[in-house]
Amino acid sequence: MKKVVNLGNGEVNLDRPKRRRFTAEYKLKILAETEACKGTGQVAAILRREGLYHSAIQEWREVRAAGGQARRLLGRGIVRHDDDLGARGGVRT
Repeated sequence: MKKVVNLGNGEVNLDRPKRRRFTAEYKLKILAETEACKGTGQVAAILRREGLYHSAIQEWREVRAAGGQARRLLGRGIVRHDDDLGARGGVRT
């Protein structure tokens, strides 16, 4: 059930926000984009565009460096057996 309050100048949604989940492909794409940045402020521009915090990128890098544990990189509850991150061509895990 959707909870909405009308304050006269617009409606406010009172439902609890849902946590975003990112696929391994998305995480690897963003990591590749940020690592390709050479100029000042380019990484910050990507983070703003995607609505991400730098801490998320750091965590994804650490997981990838630790062996790219598929379950951790894919996120909680999103595990697909066909996603073997170590078997991807051109992507170091």
